[in-house]
Amino acid sequence: MSLLLLLTGCIPHLYSSETGADEAWSCSENDWGGDGPPADLAGEGWYEGDVVPDVRGFDQHGDEVCLWQFYGDLVVLDISTMWCAPCQDLARGVQETAEYFSDDGVVYLTLLGEDVEGAPSTSENCEEWAGAFGIETPVMTDPADVRRDIVTDNAYPRVMIIGRDMRLAIDEIETPTDPEIRDAVDGLL
Repeated sequence: MSLLLLLTGCIPHLYSSETGADEAWSCSENDWGGDGPPADLAGEGWYEGDVVPDVRGFDQHGDEVCLWQFYGDLVVLDISTMWCAPCQDLARGVQETAEYFSDDGVVYLTLLGEDVEGAPSTSENCEEWAGAFGIETPVMTDPADVRRDIVTDNAYPRVMIIGRDMRLAIDEIETPTDPEIRDAVDGLL
């Protein structure tokens, strides 16, 4: 009996990092839009088909951004770092890709995990990144180190596509270039 209690005590309860089972989801006001998720949405994990957890950070304007605020949109989640040369190459096309899908309910969200020295990114880093590459879509920090749960091999950038219901539709685009991202999104529209 005590073994059963011990084992059931270790079963994970998957909720947003900010929202418990009895709390209503909320996100601070920002300029990115979105209505938020239904009340019964619960994060499951980062495998294809899972409802992804709500990732929260601060954008290039210093405002809180919440992944779940984009419920109802298709989300391209680009996990990058400032020190990563392929991430910089990808960032040069982010705005063009975002504009390509501007009428299709697609949000391009960059999760900028680390600065050039490998330290956690700040809103100032996000502002610098967005300015350097002409990005007008959300670029956000990763204060909860979510990227470490997703990018376990330190191979950046990692691009995922999250469906309108917050289920992970594509867990990794093998060659994350703008044409590959566009093809993957077009395949889901």
